Amino acid sequence: MGRMRITMAFVGMLALAGAIPATAAETTAVAVTGSSVSGGIVALTGTLAFGDDATGPILVGEDPEGDAAVSGVGVDFGDVTISTNPVSRRLTYAIEVYDMLPGLGQSGPAYGYTLPIAVDGDDTAVRFLAAGNAGANFPPAAGPWRALCTAPAGSYSCPTPLAGTMDAGGITIQLPYSSAGIQPGSVVEPGSAVGCGGGICTTVWAGVLFNNTGGDNGFLVGYKVPGEVKVGIAPAGTPPDQVAASTVATVNADGTWTASLAAPGPGQHIVVARSCWGNVESLRCASGSATVTV
Repeated sequence: MGRMRITMAFVGMLALAGAIPATAAETTAVAVTGSSVSGGIVALTGTLAFGDDATGPILVGEDPEGDAAVSGVGVDFGDVTISTNPVSRRLTYAIEVYDMLPGLGQSGPAYGYTLPIAVDGDDTAVRFLAAGNAGANFPPAAGPWRALCTAPAGSYSCPTPLAGTMDAGGITIQLPYSSAGIQPGSVVEPGSAVGCGGGICTTVWAGVLFNNTGGDNGFLVGYKVPGEVKVGIAPAGTPPDQVAASTVATVNADGTWTASLAAPGPGQHIVVARSCWGNVESLRCASGSATVTV
């Protein structure tokens, strides 16, 4: 079948305080808006405004067409992207499907998608995202479904329903930050649940979860959630991209942020604020800087 591609549109944004544009900007902006020095401490204020480059969709996996163990039953997937809504604090996984079944997943055979996840290196919860059509899961679902599941000690359960879609374009799964302990700046990466071997797998799935038996599997890279700001300070004249930013700022819901740094000594210094996000193998960053006198 022809390649079916799904494109996620960003539906919300975090704007600069007091300056909300009519549409989302293309480029994320970080600014240092103020500074003060007291007792050897430099206090900073600033803003973070998200653009489309941060909110996505951002590619985290690719898989060729025609490599599923069984063709024509909805288990042959392609690109996987992640979009972020910083306002509703939600990630949206979008999975391209090459051979989606007629009836938008309502008819058999029962099949499912599993994406094991670990957050900030913690895999103790043994979580995985799941989606499937009618007949998948246990008890068998009555129609297309999505959930956050766990798979401890050889069993599995899917107690947390998730919003999303299953249609001719593919599958989407919406994961609220709060469901998996995600924070701005968190890294969400493949976990060990259900033995997917790198990030995503599909299977003919009726009752017992058979990993990628009769389906497809592929690798996903880690994803850094946008929204974290880090700051650093260095002698004046240091190029901004060479200033190490390791102190985490406090970012407010309106995009303003605050941070404090120890002054390295008297004189002029450059302060840099930096925010990074996206595919961890090719992070994107935005930064802002200012000069302070100590």
